[in-house]
Amino acid sequence: MVGLLAALIGSGIGLVVVTGGLWFVWLQRVHRWATYLLTPILIGHVVIAAGLPPGYRGVSRAMHLGGRLPLRVAERIWPGWLERQRGADHDR
Repeated sequence: MVGLLAALIGSGIGLVVVTGGLWFVWLQRVHRWATYLLTPILIGHVVIAAGLPPGYRGVSRAMHLGGRLPLRVAERIWPGWLERQRGADHDR
């Protein structure tokens, strides 16, 4: 995602700076393909962050509202992480 965003920004700046020729053609191709590849990734990221898929309901509250999440949701989505946290609590 970061690489595609860098390619999109870099090629966009290059399109503004270059006035024409072979460089313009290549920058335009990079810009177009970075857009094609980045758009579905960003849409998927927003859909998951909004909690729209059934498996991710409640996760948006954890990401955006102070990191709190119902325990049953954490058990379903991040069981390994939750077990490590429980183990860390028992070690103290």
